[in-house]
Amino acid sequence: VIARGGAMSHKNTTVFDSCVVLLKFENGSIANLVYTDLNGPKMSKERIEIYSGDSAIIIDDFIRLNTSGFDFGNLLLSKQDKGHKNELENIIQTNLGFKDPLVGVDDAMKSMEIVFKTIESIKTNKPIQIN
Repeated sequence: VIARGGAMSHKNTTVFDSCVVLLKFENGSIANLVYTDLNGPKMSKERIEIYSGDSAIIIDDFIRLNTSGFDFGNLLLSKQDKGHKNELENIIQTNLGFKDPLVGVDDAMKSMEIVFKTIESIKTNKPIQIN
């Protein structure tokens, strides 16, 4: 992981409110993550772009889905859906023994390792290896 960031819009704090993260995977794939709260109130807050070969998926503010290279087209929801309700339902169903968890312990631990290594990379200004 290589990350750069800092307190950009909240000058009197040590909390990082903006960062850019580059993840390089063993298979050669890369992921670029950008987090910032530097945004106008009329702009969408969240955007996910996924590219693979001749295909692309863009999720804009969890209300619009645009695709290219797939058998399905674009989608516009009537309201924003970040999946919180489904996540909570899965947690309840898992705890009651009716379903398997959507995210396992190993995946949760790996995601937190990425967060901690990102913070370390920002603080040291160096790339940090993730095992």
